[in-house]
Amino acid sequence: MERSRLRWLLPVGAFLGPFGGDAIFPLIPTFQAELGVTVAQANSLITAYMVPFALLLLVSGAVAETLGERRVLAFGFLLYGGGALGVAASPDFSFMLGARAVQGSGSAFIAPVLMGAIGHQFGPELRGRVMGLFSMFIAVGNVLGPFTGGWTQELYGWRVFFVLLAAVSAVVGLMYVAIIRNRGESYALRETATRLGTVLRNRSVVMMSLSSAAVFFGLIGAASYSSDFLAGPPLGLGEGRIGTIVSLGLGMGIPAGAMAGYLADGLGRRRTALLGFGVMALGGLVLLLVAARVQVYSFVAGLMLLGFGAHTVFTSYNTLSVELVPEARGTAASIYNSFRFLGYGFAPLVLAGLYTASGIVAVFLAVLAGVAVGALLLRDVAKGERG
Repeated sequence: MERSRLRWLLPVGAFLGPFGGDAIFPLIPTFQAELGVTVAQANSLITAYMVPFALLLLVSGAVAETLGERRVLAFGFLLYGGGALGVAASPDFSFMLGARAVQGSGSAFIAPVLMGAIGHQFGPELRGRVMGLFSMFIAVGNVLGPFTGGWTQELYGWRVFFVLLAAVSAVVGLMYVAIIRNRGESYALRETATRLGTVLRNRSVVMMSLSSAAVFFGLIGAASYSSDFLAGPPLGLGEGRIGTIVSLGLGMGIPAGAMAGYLADGLGRRRTALLGFGVMALGGLVLLLVAARVQVYSFVAGLMLLGFGAHTVFTSYNTLSVELVPEARGTAASIYNSFRFLGYGFAPLVLAGLYTASGIVAVFLAVLAGVAVGALLLRDVAKGERG
């Protein structure tokens, strides 16, 4: 297939993971009421999805480079769609946790495989812009997930959303089966282990991965507990409005991805990431200052700044992840994504006690701490092929 078409088709699948994963945010109050669970238990649905997702990311890219991208993608979409149907059919909370784990496991065999394919197909002069498109499609999922999940619950019920998610997964999965051809199939598990060892010995990959975990910890920590905060007094917002607000913040990856993709190719990967950290810090400060006064519009502005900055960092890091170890691009992308999504998955769990004891202000202080840690770790990340 001609490269100009691949430039758009390869990043498309990036939207599916956040579309299904982030839809949970506006549904947290609903699950509390319908399933009789606490806010911390309801937020564990995020952890149930993200932890198996992040752990399997450690190996999914290397497996794809060994067994072939087409086969691994087909398996990932099948598992993801099956997990979504399981959530829709859940008779109780325990079953739903298991179905979310299956869904997250499937997602682990999608995004890093697509990132590896981008790294192989495009050179350093264009790679940042294609990764910018990848970030934009992630942000499309960030926007559509909470928005669609929230309004579907208000209009039809949350189970309908997960049936829709399974259908979308089937359509996108079939598209990739049609356009992607396997490359480098060896079926040798020893090669998978060798690739993992090579990448894990690369200090820049490890530092960048830890930094990205801190970024996602901050972003998702803010989004997950903002939902409960906005649903409570004095605001008492419904699922649709909460979903819209969260979507505005997480969806800033659409303009951030476009801008950061060009900056990464021109200004350099590391400088663009540093700019993103600065915007995140500004967003965290805005949230901290307005939370006590409960000003909705300022609250939205803070979330948007936080989301814009985080996606600027991620666009730079996504590009670096397929450049730091050129002989194992897919494996490096897997390990990087594993670490960053562990930050996503553990944020609601780690912050539960802080939120319960001290409220949303304590959560936003933790967000700022995450941003500071991520920025400090950037110092130990090497330049990519364009700086």
